[in-house]
Amino acid sequence: RASIGGALIPGKLRGKASFAWLTRDGYGENLYQGHEVSDKDTMAYRLGLEWLPTENLRVRFDYDHTEDNAHPKGLTRMAPNFFCPVFLGEECPPLDNLFDTESGIEPLNETTVDGLSMTWTWDINPDWQFKSITARREGDSTNFIDFDTTPARIADSLPTYFDEQTTQEFQLVFAGEGKWSGVMGLYYFDGKAGGTVNFVFVESVPGTTDGDMKTRQFALYGDAVYQINDRWALNFGLRPTQEKKTGRAYNYYTTDDTFQTPSFILADFEDSVTFNSFAPKIGVDWRINNDVMLYGKVNQGFKSGGYNVRANTFYVPESAEPFDDEVMTMGEIGVKSTLANNSLVLNAALFYGTYEDVQVSYFTAYDSDFDGEDDSFFGDIRNEGDATVKGLEFEYAWNP
Repeated sequence: RASIGGALIPGKLRGKASFAWLTRDGYGENLYQGHEVSDKDTMAYRLGLEWLPTENLRVRFDYDHTEDNAHPKGLTRMAPNFFCPVFLGEECPPLDNLFDTESGIEPLNETTVDGLSMTWTWDINPDWQFKSITARREGDSTNFIDFDTTPARIADSLPTYFDEQTTQEFQLVFAGEGKWSGVMGLYYFDGKAGGTVNFVFVESVPGTTDGDMKTRQFALYGDAVYQINDRWALNFGLRPTQEKKTGRAYNYYTTDDTFQTPSFILADFEDSVTFNSFAPKIGVDWRINNDVMLYGKVNQGFKSGGYNVRANTFYVPESAEPFDDEVMTMGEIGVKSTLANNSLVLNAALFYGTYEDVQVSYFTAYDSDFDGEDDSFFGDIRNEGDATVKGLEFEYAWNP
């Protein structure tokens, strides 16, 4: 690792450059191909510039780049693969080393990520600050996966993924000496993620899933604290959000493992759905004295729904329907304290939350030859009921 930084034009322009190259040997070996697996090979760098045109205005530019070229992780078999005698003429028992593998697939495992951002910060006066954050991020990866971990082409997956996103945020921060403080803002997100997965099952069923999801989000947000007196404070917030998802899926079997010619279409659709959320928050703080504070709060968040780009609408038509958003409501009460002349920190929290319409990813079986028995499957996403989360958290730090 290395970094260098400092003034380029004293009082007006400063910069910083950081670099890291992180490597290590693998934990295991591909016994069939003779190369290591589960190693590490990551290179990353970051460049930053900060311009100070006036005493009240700062403009910052950042660029980062990451490349990961490690070999795939070694997947281990927990039991003999019963397809091996059919395709290899011998057994494939579990290996002695947990990190070894016998994969016959090409060891391609590459990821590249680039990010660019620009932040304007304007100190309007001692009480108010305005900030604009503009960012762009892109990623590409190719990660071949051998699910059967054998030299045979029993369950081989050759995926290529991409993602890209552009965000813009305007933020207004108030931190005066009066009873009010807080932040309000406007947020915009425009992104797209997807990819193509070529697969071969039991050496005779090649196919492709090709899909992506576009997301466009607008959100307003506000979070404020009202100091009633020296002991009591109210805090509350709201984030109205509208998010539009557009899903596209083109999934099919192919004539051969070149994956060029579709032979049977499993899904071919493009559709859109819009989700809305308000995500409120309310809380209260009570300072018993300068060292101990009790608090309570209730807040809500959501994870938007979307489409399953691995849908199989020929056999399961409802797989083209969107799944709903996932909503969580969380309540928490707790205490924060600094005791014994600031040498002892004691914090505790009791929390309880409810999930509605939990999104679950799983495999759905179907009858491919209509003989009354399920003999194939595809990756599916559905809302599967509700759930709760609850717990107690205790934290202490003592500096004698």
